[in-house]
Amino acid sequence: MICTSSAYSAGQMTGIFISAIFQAVAVIPSVYLYSVKKFSIEKCPKWILTLYTLYFLLYGGFSFSRFYTAARSMNFPITNKVFALILIAGVCLYSAMLGIKPLSRGSAIVLALFAVSIAVLFIGSYSKISLDRFKVPDNTDILSSSFADFIFGGEIAVMFILFSFMDKNYKCLAYSFISVKLLIAEFISFIG
Repeated sequence: MICTSSAYSAGQMTGIFISAIFQAVAVIPSVYLYSVKKFSIEKCPKWILTLYTLYFLLYGGFSFSRFYTAARSMNFPITNKVFALILIAGVCLYSAMLGIKPLSRGSAIVLALFAVSIAVLFIGSYSKISLDRFKVPDNTDILSSSFADFIFGGEIAVMFILFSFMDKNYKCLAYSFISVKLLIAEFISFIG
């Protein structure tokens, strides 16, 4: 969300909301497979697992590319942006090699840091929030924002994989995640 190249506007906020509705509909087959059909990712054929591996590699590369593009306009304590990307990739790979349990324990720390960064973002931008950009959006802005948010978010594929490691309440977890993601994205768009 912070790596977006479009301006924050009412059209973007509306597009994010529409995208969340599409994501909620798109997660229905995953929830159905796991809760009704008792699907397990471990029982998938090798070619499906290979497709998922390729998808996650491509999505990771795309995410790094978006981050690198956005990093040109950000100030980091590290002057070389490629070195910053290598550090982030190293931390991601190290975390992934440890397995899902240590990764989930570490996510609590990341969540706390994320909450602090959102609070700092709000405090820093509170005086600069302008309602002038929230005019009636045109349809192209809404459609492009909705499409971009739906395509750039890889959460549905990740949820499908992570359902294997979750409790049985897939529907509640999936829709809770989509709701919280929607609230955070709308908040960042509002103060952006």
